[in-house]
Amino acid sequence: MANTFYSYNVLSHQLGWQAYLRYGIILVGALFVGFYVLYYFRHRNVTKYRDLLVIIVLVVLLTIGIQIRDIQNNQSISRNTQAITTLMKSISTAKSIPVTDIYANSTTAYSGMLVQLGKHSSEVYEVTLNSDNHSYQLTKANLIDAHISYITE
Repeated sequence: MANTFYSYNVLSHQLGWQAYLRYGIILVGALFVGFYVLYYFRHRNVTKYRDLLVIIVLVVLLTIGIQIRDIQNNQSISRNTQAITTLMKSISTAKSIPVTDIYANSTTAYSGMLVQLGKHSSEVYEVTLNSDNHSYQLTKANLIDAHISYITE
């Protein structure tokens, strides 16, 4: 089984067009309900429109509820991504290498994760974070399985 290492570019751009598509769906759904409510008030006496409005509002509310859960998940991913990219920038500064040459084996920052300095380098370090994640220590590590796959895009 190969080790997987992620580049800085992948980690810093985890939220892509899918997140913006979700926000767009929520906005379109809310606008649709708003316009339909206005249409309903215009034709109050026709009961078929009232029933249709209730069905559409329930479907849109369900969709918005699901999307809100996804938004919260995206915010959590964004916080984790910010932590790991900040860590990679700090390692870049400390080791005097470009941040684009640092690869991490995780999408979240935690003690025990591995970072590799350079794609073709054998310099692999284990990261130990303190309890409040404000400082770290790098310890030289050796991989048991030297097969590494890199995710760069």
